[in-house]
Amino acid sequence: MLIDAWFPKDETSPGVWGGGQVHVRELRSRLVADYGCQVELFYAAHKNLLIRSLWVLWVVADVLLYSRYHPQIHLLHSHGYYSGLAAKLIGFFLKVPVVHTVHATPALDQAKKSPKLLIEKWLLTKLHYQAEISLSSHFLKYPNVNQRLSVIPNGVNIQAFNQVRVVKYPTTTLIWVGQADPSKGLAVLKAALVKVRRLYPELKTELVTGGRLSGRAIIKAYKKSHLFCLPSLAESQPIALLEAWAAKLPVVVTRVGENQTMVKSGINGLLVDPGNAQQLAKALLQLLRSPRRATAMGLAGYNLVKNHYSWDQVVAQTYAVYLEVLQTSAMAAENKLVFGLNPHEN
Repeated sequence: MLIDAWFPKDETSPGVWGGGQVHVRELRSRLVADYGCQVELFYAAHKNLLIRSLWVLWVVADVLLYSRYHPQIHLLHSHGYYSGLAAKLIGFFLKVPVVHTVHATPALDQAKKSPKLLIEKWLLTKLHYQAEISLSSHFLKYPNVNQRLSVIPNGVNIQAFNQVRVVKYPTTTLIWVGQADPSKGLAVLKAALVKVRRLYPELKTELVTGGRLSGRAIIKAYKKSHLFCLPSLAESQPIALLEAWAAKLPVVVTRVGENQTMVKSGINGLLVDPGNAQQLAKALLQLLRSPRRATAMGLAGYNLVKNHYSWDQVVAQTYAVYLEVLQTSAMAAENKLVFGLNPHEN
């Protein structure tokens, strides 16, 4: 398994714990514990973009060396962006299939011409993988050379949230959780809060960025708060939304990515247009003025993730993709042998 993000070895290590890292952690641990898989993880050692780019070459050599002294590698599963290219190179040399998971497509979604857009488009829609997984169904709208596409969303550990008991902050508190990236819409949130505080000057904010909190600490932060906001300009399927619902919080999110499918505006949260501080302020005021309605929305969101967004479901669906890919690869190898070709030769 490969991921091109800065990935600490455990939650006590300093580092960035974003949605991609959490996804890989949960997937890896459950594949080992529940399916008896042997999963070796290779990751970029730092979040710096240059280091992550150079890591593509380093990890190819690293995995090839690893394969010489360890049991046979049957499948490669890459996550993110550059790791897909690395996995393709490794797969070529080792003759093993590659599954790639798309965690986010901010450049594609915002459609702003830039080198990042060209790179993202090439890595995610022009490179051919034996199977591609997206967290969000909205990725399916983009032209793609990959025909074997699956939508497998993130999950949340609802039991971990239920086990944590807290006392709410004495003052109404809004929590935002995300990476320090413009696409997460923090600037829009701050502009909206200026408007909201004209009527609710006592409103407090808990801004959790860069993996500042994880484990029980982040669960406590969610559960002590009163409402959640994620005004992203682009999004796939945010784990933060699932976590907010696991804490029974009412949510305000933007109409981007899978938010539009998951959030039924007025039932389990409120939807606003991305980049619209006026709409965002209006939605936040709705929740602040109607605490009973806000509580009902939070409970509806909790029931949704409890019934449909467990990590066990995520892993089961991912494992099914593995089996399908391995079966197809085995059949292809058999066909090559039938026609007198050695599948280990170019």
